[in-house]
Order: sequence, then structure tokens, then C-alpha cells
Amino acid sequence: MLDTSSQEKTPAAGDAAPLIGAESAARLRQLALNRDGFAFDPLTGASFAVNESGIFILERLAAGDSREAVVAALTAEFAVERESAARDLEDFLQGLRAQRLV
Repeated sequence: MLDTSSQEKTPAAGDAAPLIGAESAARLRQLALNRDGFAFDPLTGASFAVNESGIFILERLAAGDSREAVVAALTAEFAVERESAARDLEDFLQGLRAQRLV
């Protein structure tokens, strides 16, 4: 399961809104993930492969991060350009929507 110890954060007044809603974030926290890229959805029994950046994004989304926070974290963690990180995030979100995870 995802680490939920820092999940209960409240954005400060100037912070951007979370990228996904609280219900979707809670849904993502139910996924069982391992660092080898295996993800299991206990609600549906579905399993799927996720790369290192995908796991990173799932963790940030489950934590309630804003779009800008996720993009900034991706650029810092993986040393990619902002535009590339934003595009990768959007592609990953489309995949999550297709799997009905958000």
C-alpha cells in the first residue's frame, strides 16, 4: 500500500488545488504498489505494470498534490524538462482515467 502518513495535508491559502479529488486520491491509496513496477487494485483484482515515474506520480496524486507540485517534483526527481514532465503527467492521467482509477 502507499504510505499514507503524510496524506492528511491541508493546502495553504496560496497553494493550488489538488490535481485529483479526495475520493480519487483515497482510491489510489488503496492500490498495492511495489518498486518493481507491479500495481494491484484490490477492489477489482486488476493488476498492471507501472514504471518508476508512474509510481512516483501515483504517490504524489494520492498525497493530494497539485498539478504544478507534481510537475515540479517530476522535474526535480527525474531531471526532465518541465514541458516533458507536464506531458508525461497528462499521458499518465489519461491511462488512470482509462482504468477508472481517477
